Amino acid sequence: MRGKEGLDSSSMDSRQIRPNQAERLCQALRPPLAYLGRLRRRMELLGFPPDDPLYRTAARAFEAVQDLYVQSHYLTCPHGVGRRPTAAGGFGNHGPDGLCSMP
Repeated sequence: MRGKEGLDSSSMDSRQIRPNQAERLCQALRPPLAYLGRLRRRMELLGFPPDDPLYRTAARAFEAVQDLYVQSHYLTCPHGVGRRPTAAGGFGNHGPDGLCSMP
């Protein structure tokens, strides 16, 4: 099956993303996530009602980027969420218990 850009959409999925690639994605997502969090908070402090279309859109944007960030973070955990232990038994940047935490 071909995607919009003409790439084979079955050629890759999140299971093939290496922890270092996922970490780069997390790093790229941190600034927009922080901005959207500040934007949403400012709107709340200014009194935007929860049903305001602009506020709802900002809140959904924050939630979507946060979800992407969390899923990407999980992929940085070689022995944690969403990852099986590596054949080499390495822990990457994580402790010997195989756990990692959100920054």
